Amino acid sequence: MEIIDLSGKKELVVGVANADSPAWFAAPHFRAAGADLAHAQQAFRSHAAVLGEPFP
Repeated sequence: MEIIDLSGKKELVVGVANADSPAWFAAPHFRAAGADLAHAQQAFRSHAAVLGEPFP
């Protein structure tokens, strides 16, 4: 259970470089709180499927 409710909110997550980055840790929690996520990272394709729905 998440402390905050982000239902209907849109969040941009940047800096998802690897599993050690704070953004990698935060993204699943944003999604669990109900947010729709967008990812901005130069090499995001390899990580997008792990964090949520893959980008086309």
